[in-house]
Amino acid sequence: MHLLRRSALLAVVGAGLVASAPASAATPFSPGTGGDPDVAVGPTGVGHVVWTPDEAGDRVGYCRVPRGAGACDRSVLLSFPGGAAANERAALVYAPTAAKVVIIGGCWQCNGGGTKDRVIRWTSVDGGDSFDTGTEITGPSGFDLSDGNGAWLDAEGLFVGAGGRKVRAMAPAMDLTPEVSSFGTNYGPEVVRVPGQNLLVQAVDDLNAVSYSVFGGALTANAINTQGNWSSPQALSGPEGDDDASGLNAGPSGVFLHYKWFVANDSRIGLRRFDPATKTFGAPTYIEGDDAIDNSSLDYPDTFQDESGRIHAVWRTLYDGGRLRYRVSDTTGATFGPAMTLAKGESVIDPRVAAAPDGTGFASWRGVGASPIRVVALDPQPESASSTTTPGGGTATPTSPATPITPATPAGPASPGSAAGAAQATKTTTVPGASITFGVPRDCVAPGQTFRVTLKWKRKKRKGSKFVKVTRADFYVGSKRVKVDRKAPFVQTLTVLASSRPGSEVTVRARAFIKVRRGKAPKKSIRAKVKVCA
Repeated sequence: MHLLRRSALLAVVGAGLVASAPASAATPFSPGTGGDPDVAVGPTGVGHVVWTPDEAGDRVGYCRVPRGAGACDRSVLLSFPGGAAANERAALVYAPTAAKVVIIGGCWQCNGGGTKDRVIRWTSVDGGDSFDTGTEITGPSGFDLSDGNGAWLDAEGLFVGAGGRKVRAMAPAMDLTPEVSSFGTNYGPEVVRVPGQNLLVQAVDDLNAVSYSVFGGALTANAINTQGNWSSPQALSGPEGDDDASGLNAGPSGVFLHYKWFVANDSRIGLRRFDPATKTFGAPTYIEGDDAIDNSSLDYPDTFQDESGRIHAVWRTLYDGGRLRYRVSDTTGATFGPAMTLAKGESVIDPRVAAAPDGTGFASWRGVGASPIRVVALDPQPESASSTTTPGGGTATPTSPATPITPATPAGPASPGSAAGAAQATKTTTVPGASITFGVPRDCVAPGQTFRVTLKWKRKKRKGSKFVKVTRADFYVGSKRVKVDRKAPFVQTLTVLASSRPGSEVTVRARAFIKVRRGKAPKKSIRAKVKVCA
């Protein structure tokens, strides 16, 4: 996760919409090539997809998809104002009404040059037929949205950006410089509004834990950007112990936090409801599937709550060449139908989901590296791990009996050697302006078992330092590259080959791609050894 996620505060939407069942399962399509897709769905079921194109002079790609369709009816590349720009992997989209579409993009060296991180807003008032030329909403001190997300407050005309550990409310011609900096970590930030209240909730992922902070006050830029209006960071009650890839959704059923709880060969998707009275999250329920499909490297969860209160959840598994999995609740957010499949036989990274009030909608995702952006209508295919028949058509609402999701008791930690335990050995190397740390299991890993690796960095305060951040990490087992990760936190699950000799050592390598303020982006490799259990 993470991971980029988005939350929208929708205005009043139309009621009485009726979903029509397609004749056959939807087929994914590709509106363009690049990375970091995001999707929003307007109240009539029209989809809006954005992404960062794979091109030298970066822009923001936009595709409008008619309700339930399998192709764009309008596509455009939006240029950053002020000339050439280096887009920083931030492209967010919101559809608060049928006519209004808001796109947020982060850029570097745009809108007048210089090296300041900037945030640009484009608005359409004709349903995506046309957009304005783009307006900077950053403020004089800049804001790095590249590893963040945000909430669009439509009535207030404010974008509340969550970038790293920082939060700032932004609007055109805003001259405010304060920002909230509540957390000591900077992974997977997200912020949402508690429906009907002047409360905001921000959550971040600290690799193995989730923290959150709560805002209370007037929904104005001045109030939101005042540190004292936010609570100090809080931990979840009864955390499972290895939680990451967190995100938030908000709607009529309330505010929910989702995250991945890593369990070897049985990772879970936790879901916790926020209590506005106590300003805390409750006990977890777990919503992933319960068969071999979802026990195969489950990762990249995302959730969205539509304006009827349904929670739509998507995630990736590696079963049988890759699956995009999907599950949807009833309008209380408490009872879920069966886990089903939206796409199969392809790489799925960073999936996003959004839906209209009647439950129809779209999911988007990308593959490895600069790949085709993929989009599919929410037309899931019921199946089981043992199914050998060709899946038939489906509807946006599962036809199988719904299953109540009840709280579960977290299992104990994995035993050493069975998979990625919590204990890690680290190797650290230095680059000008920072140190980079590569974490691998301290204990042995059995042949055929998975293990977790991490790559982190820490800036050094040094005059003239050009180091900005690590933007990508490639992971190798032996000489073979097995994972490409373009978003912090750089955490991946790798596998020791079943044929590995017990008692031997496996070489693993992390290759970091580094962003600098000037000059060519350098790369740095770190190698470590993982012992195979005898």
